[in-house]
Amino acid sequence: MNYAVVDVGGTFIKYAVMTAEGEFLQKGKIPTETQDLNLFLESIANIYREAAANQGDIAGVALSMPGFLDVETGYAYNGGGVRCVKEINLIEALRERIPVPVTMENDARCAALAELWHGNLAGCRNAAAVILGTGVGGGIIVNGEILRGKHFVAGELSYFMLEDMGVEFDEKTIAARAASARGLVSMVAEAKGIPEEELDGVKVFRMIDDGDAAVREILWKFAGNVARLICNIQIIIDPERVVVGGGISTQPLLIEMIRDQARNMMKLFPWTELPVPDIVPCKFFNDSNLIGALYSHKSQLGDKS
Repeated sequence: MNYAVVDVGGTFIKYAVMTAEGEFLQKGKIPTETQDLNLFLESIANIYREAAANQGDIAGVALSMPGFLDVETGYAYNGGGVRCVKEINLIEALRERIPVPVTMENDARCAALAELWHGNLAGCRNAAAVILGTGVGGGIIVNGEILRGKHFVAGELSYFMLEDMGVEFDEKTIAARAASARGLVSMVAEAKGIPEEELDGVKVFRMIDDGDAAVREILWKFAGNVARLICNIQIIIDPERVVVGGGISTQPLLIEMIRDQARNMMKLFPWTELPVPDIVPCKFFNDSNLIGALYSHKSQLGDKS
């Protein structure tokens, strides 16, 4: 039994044909249509049609995408950077074009579910995933189940306030800026007087490898912001483990700094001994949303194997 699995991003849609066990049979990528809803829906339907033509029977379509999503009803309150998806029953719209079961799940929750199924959260009852990208995505696992919340914003860590915002909105005080990969690049660009569009995470870590002490100090501060976020998660749900994902999570120095910062923070309380978060990188990176979307699809249809 094979599935068409789709990961919608703000720039590209990645897709795959996968077996029920999560093995990849085919992969591809197309630009994301973000403005025209009908074109967006047709692009998903075309992925299904191509999969069915190339691989035979397709049992279902599993969708990962940003936004506030009610996976039980299929209603998408918004689609994040996919602006054409807003206040629509997305699953009903897709079922008009696709004759097999279709499910959807928030992309960061998909990353957490991938780790729960086959990755570094396997066997955990309570756990969390912190995904460092353009913003900060999150997936919260409680009693072996993904937590979505009443308004479907559980785990939307970008909105976590790390400092006092005062009376007006200040992006620098929230995790979307202070603890995201984009935020790290912005911090380094501002400090070094480099146009932000000329920098990315790879170049930032290359600067550190070349001995730039100022950039290393910025990374230490950034790691502290991520650690503060994780320590607060630790106090709220007391997880067995927290995985850190996103492209920059492949850098061992960053994971080491986050661990050191978290250990220091949890030792600041003189009247009690608090558990230090067990922090590890994600096992899956570029494929995590696809793997998690398939797991969510199977779970929603009653198959948690």
